[in-house]
Amino acid sequence: MKKTITVTTLAACTLTLLAGNAIACGESLFRVGKGVAFREYTAPLPGSILVVAKTEAELELV
Repeated sequence: MKKTITVTTLAACTLTLLAGNAIACGESLFRVGKGVAFREYTAPLPGSILVVAKTEAELELV
């Protein structure tokens, strides 16, 4: 039992230390005025979507 607690604690500490590097990965994108520019894409030829449903229940899923 004591060995299980020790291994679990060690694994939790290791994962906590590794998560810090993953969080800091994109932090430069969130500085004021330094974010990624958002550009809206408009298709040159807009399309249509046909939904085929056998029942009303299937149609409600869309």
